Amino acid sequence: MPGFDATLTCGLLAPAGTPRAIVDRLNKELRAALGNNARADLVAGEGRAAVIDREESKWSAVIRAAGIEAR
Repeated sequence: MPGFDATLTCGLLAPAGTPRAIVDRLNKELRAALGNNARADLVAGEGRAAVIDREESKWSAVIRAAGIEAR
């Protein structure tokens, strides 16, 4: 659709307050799985929270405007 942007975002999230040791282990394993610092930098890029917030706001507005409700 003209003038509309849909962005695919991949990431790994953990609840607030997740112990640092677990976050560090997840980071280590993810980097090992990616096997390449360039790809790891894309996943761990700056502003990830801002991207998630922007997408949540955009899609929430679309859902409300369409009258979609959870069952």
